[in-house]
Amino acid sequence: MDEFIHKVHTAYLPAWFAPKPPAPFLDYGFTHSISENSGVPEPALRLLLTILAGYPISILYRLIFLNKTSSIIGESARNTFFLVTGLSMSYYFNSYDIIHPLTTCIGTWLICRVCGLVAPKKRALASSLSFLFNFGYLLTSYKYAATEEYDICYTMQQCVQCLRMIGYGLDFSDGQPKSSRGKSKDQSATTEAKKVPDQAATSPSPSPSPSPPPTTPAVVREKTPISFGRDIALQELPSLPETVAYAFFPFAFLVGPQFSFSLYRKFISMELFNVPIPKSAGETEAREAAAATANGIPQGSLRYAARCFLLGYLGIWTIGEGPCVLSGITFNGYDAKGRPEWDGLRNVNPINYEFATSLTQIIASFNMNTNYWAKLYVFKRLIFLGNKNLSALGVLLFLAVWHGTHIGYFICFGLEFMDMETERRMSARFGKPINAFIASKQGVVHVVLKATWGVITWLLTTSALYFAAVPFDLLQVDKSLAAVRTINFLGLWVMLGLLGLDIVLSIVMPKKRSKSIKTE
Repeated sequence: MDEFIHKVHTAYLPAWFAPKPPAPFLDYGFTHSISENSGVPEPALRLLLTILAGYPISILYRLIFLNKTSSIIGESARNTFFLVTGLSMSYYFNSYDIIHPLTTCIGTWLICRVCGLVAPKKRALASSLSFLFNFGYLLTSYKYAATEEYDICYTMQQCVQCLRMIGYGLDFSDGQPKSSRGKSKDQSATTEAKKVPDQAATSPSPSPSPSPPPTTPAVVREKTPISFGRDIALQELPSLPETVAYAFFPFAFLVGPQFSFSLYRKFISMELFNVPIPKSAGETEAREAAAATANGIPQGSLRYAARCFLLGYLGIWTIGEGPCVLSGITFNGYDAKGRPEWDGLRNVNPINYEFATSLTQIIASFNMNTNYWAKLYVFKRLIFLGNKNLSALGVLLFLAVWHGTHIGYFICFGLEFMDMETERRMSARFGKPINAFIASKQGVVHVVLKATWGVITWLLTTSALYFAAVPFDLLQVDKSLAAVRTINFLGLWVMLGLLGLDIVLSIVMPKKRSKSIKTE
């Protein structure tokens, strides 16, 4: 038995999980030739070319399949397009290693299928097994495929798909027929209630109301992000072709963004575009917005996609967002003036990120859909811990392990947790009084104080972020220590000093508790 286990560990598992060399006929030496002439490593070049290939593929989809008025092209044809193109792009990037994302995708569907048949009233079993299967497969992949540097191989897609398939299993669990029947009724009632003000803009009310019309604009739908709406529970298990096409969605399988299967189904069925123009737009604007459509699809996505492509100083996320926009899946309804919005799957907010004055603002504006996924599927499901700090620590630990097995990830997220705790304590002790003092001033004094305080908080936030990011970038302990030693561990001393100051002040100046009067 020991010999068999040793053989599994040293022979079988490495043979399966170790990255395989790309097929020589994959691109007829095109990528290798460019790599040699440009000096760019072939894996990085293959990653970039895969992302950029999303642009012509999304334009092809837009020209042929993105047509709401067509009676020939339907949901099945659109799903087939994404199935074929997604698998083709994944094969170009992964070569023979495409077997790994295929294994976890089909494996997750089989787990949900079998559990739905064997234990239809206990779908939680399917979500638990799919979580263990996907997370365990990812960690095993890291063990046998990771090196001491950043690895551009099949684990990149496996990393993204791990979250997607875990969410898929949890959505299937949340769609339990018995428990979700009443819930779905409440959701549909809420949805109908939201639509009532918008319907009033296009048709007379069946029963006149004596109350005056509302002065605030009607809310059409949730705004950014739309990746995980309120109706993501899966009442029925999707078909295997739908599941594979969703997992290998050609414009998001490699670097995101994350989104639910519910959004994907609304997209390929064209239900995503059944959004009324808000009443606040007015009759003229509503007519103009309705007229500015092609094939039943609102205009404006080309301009937004070009902006994403040109705004790639923030890395691959903005470049990768462009094909999603061109395909139409990022449609986010209309603004108050009836203009269509296309930022539904935005993964980064450049302005908020660059000028953030707190770590909370950075988290809210960076890798947005993954953070939203973690909030929905991890943070809220750790509510049983009864403490938000413990839940936040659980999320950070999960994300550290999800990123990889390098110790630098754990150090990074540990420092980030310390930074956030320090920020929370300092904001509670000093932030409110300082902001109140600034608000009490007027004129030029108010403007100067507000700008000065903004610069100070921006510098502190930026410094904390960069200090925590050192081990995230360098991965290894020795390299990280060498880097922070050059600044004499300044960031660590500042954090510990501020936390110590808060403890001393809490002892010297304890908060006064309000006296409560008991009444019989």
